[in-house]
Amino acid sequence: MNTPNVSVSAERSRSWFAADLVALMRPSQFFPIWATLAAGYGSMLASQTPVPSFTHFFNQTFWLTLLAVSMGSGAVFIYNQVADATTDRMNNKLLIIPMGLVKPSEAILWGHLLGAATLATGVFLGKSILTLFLICGLIGVAYSFPPARWKDQPVMALLVHVIGGGACFMSGALALVPFSQDLLIQAVPYALAWAGVYTLVSVADSAGDRETGKRSPAVAWGEKPALHVGVWLIVSAGVVAAFVPSVPFLLAFLPVLPFYLLILKKGRLYLFGPVKWSFLTLGLVVALWIPVFALLLVVNGLLLKLYYHYRFGLNYPNLEAGN
Repeated sequence: MNTPNVSVSAERSRSWFAADLVALMRPSQFFPIWATLAAGYGSMLASQTPVPSFTHFFNQTFWLTLLAVSMGSGAVFIYNQVADATTDRMNNKLLIIPMGLVKPSEAILWGHLLGAATLATGVFLGKSILTLFLICGLIGVAYSFPPARWKDQPVMALLVHVIGGGACFMSGALALVPFSQDLLIQAVPYALAWAGVYTLVSVADSAGDRETGKRSPAVAWGEKPALHVGVWLIVSAGVVAAFVPSVPFLLAFLPVLPFYLLILKKGRLYLFGPVKWSFLTLGLVVALWIPVFALLLVVNGLLLKLYYHYRFGLNYPNLEAGN
């Protein structure tokens, strides 16, 4: 889910600066965010149209919500990179700030602008979505910065990702239906899945996190326990989805379940494959109801591959299991 841990070089450049600012928002992470958000919208649509029909397109509210969530998530990711620049330098990942392509002060300003644009868009989307944006924004800041810095508290970090996954789902759902307690229940599988994925990914970053004193789940609990917690959170998400029921989640979950279970046998070298594949299958499931969503994922992936190839000489993003 992060840029691969390899040695690369690049220099600060005016001609690349705009692209570097966009990449600083971590659009590679938009895949799970968009897939979860679209699943919220698609789940509401599926309740109205049980059989995939290939005839539906997003409404204007959905597109504005998608844009706002992308900007808000980008702002939170930027703050996180500023706070974690030392750790990222040691892990040789998230290269833009550690390599000096964008200065921390520039990154903070860019994050503030994105955050302001998110809230401004939220005003037009209604009180429910605006409230959700405000809560997630405050949590995102508390996650990265003192005095809270919840990312160094494993249980709080898990809770943040639970809220993040649920909030993404609900943002998409609120683009089509009003808020209700039923939406909270339907968001639970996605909330658990996000927490599971976060726990698994913490294993890959454990070496650098340990050296810099960061207390991720893998550092605090050990790699093997973290792998088990991550996998069983995802399995629990599938069980909850069966009872809700959540058809889009189950359609995406069942094909990749065996690969998640293999993580328990093969360990950290295998964990990225199932994570990537699960969000890909969720995106494809959503595309059954809204085909244009598949085009959005493809365009984002192609633009990212071009950027990382020509800027850093990397083959990223990819669907390989190892990084």
